[in-house]
Amino acid sequence: MKVLICCDSDIVLQLAGMSLEAAGHQAILDREPARLVPEAPGAQALLVDAARAKQAPALLRDRGFRGRALLFADGDPAALARQARDIGLDGAVAMTPPEEIAKRLTAALEARR
Repeated sequence: MKVLICCDSDIVLQLAGMSLEAAGHQAILDREPARLVPEAPGAQALLVDAARAKQAPALLRDRGFRGRALLFADGDPAALARQARDIGLDGAVAMTPPEEIAKRLTAALEARR
């Protein structure tokens, strides 16, 4: 699965990318949403931090992204889900523990919209 990741932190980008690639996913990472535009068509998901949560999904959807935009942050899953809903995203994926990011991503994509 092709997953776009847009976060302010290079460490978080690398952590998420390595975790998803280890699970067989194609991870496209960048701090700037505009640099993800060429990869937007065909991506199934966008993991985005709170700092980019308003800009990135809107820009990428305008440029052909049809996947689910998911808040990528650390915290209680119920609180993350509320935060994602308040921001206007499709759901949330907790970033820890990192070895289970792919499993949580799959669950978030299978959850009803």
